[in-house]
Amino acid sequence: MAPLDPLFVSTVDSGNLAACLWTLKQAALAFAAEPASERGLTPELAAGLRKIAESCERFSSARWIFSFLYQDDRKTLSVGYDVTAQRLEQASYDLLASEARIAAFVAIAKGDIPQDAWLHLGRTHTLTWGGRAMLSWTGTMFEYLMPLLWMRHRPGNDHGTERGGRGSSATGVRGPQGPAVGHLRIRLLRGKKKWITGMPRLESPNWR
Repeated sequence: MAPLDPLFVSTVDSGNLAACLWTLKQAALAFAAEPASERGLTPELAAGLRKIAESCERFSSARWIFSFLYQDDRKTLSVGYDVTAQRLEQASYDLLASEARIAAFVAIAKGDIPQDAWLHLGRTHTLTWGGRAMLSWTGTMFEYLMPLLWMRHRPGNDHGTERGGRGSSATGVRGPQGPAVGHLRIRLLRGKKKWITGMPRLESPNWR
């Protein structure tokens, strides 16, 4: 395998891939540890699942860093890095209702960027269909629903999904930053691994 031209490090794609690898690793380990009677697990299958987990660990640990994508002045992640031009793009992903949420979440969990980066993801709302809707870049369901593949959604939070087909708004936001923000910050400061990610036992290689 070889990268395609033009060479570009995409922030959101890197975050998506990291989340996929961590999730697959933990799922493989969980299935491998189940009693054989539960799903007909054989020793060979369990060994194969553990190899999958090892591969995920190896790929996700291979000098994978997000710090060089962080913009100190904006406290957000750049859209990516142009390898050919050796230039960090000035544009940034700064909306909570987008894939940027995954990349920021992963980068914070790994300790690559400050926790405050989460607070700088935009949470602009508008009124629509009789309720509030959090704005994304283009208003697509993909932007609102993609992060939920890996991140736990709590009713009434500030993740912009409660009014899905009607503009995907967030309702019941409480406090100046919303429950979702406080949830992440408290969990990180407490150092509870399984709470940081929103998924049990989903862990970064740096958390050991």
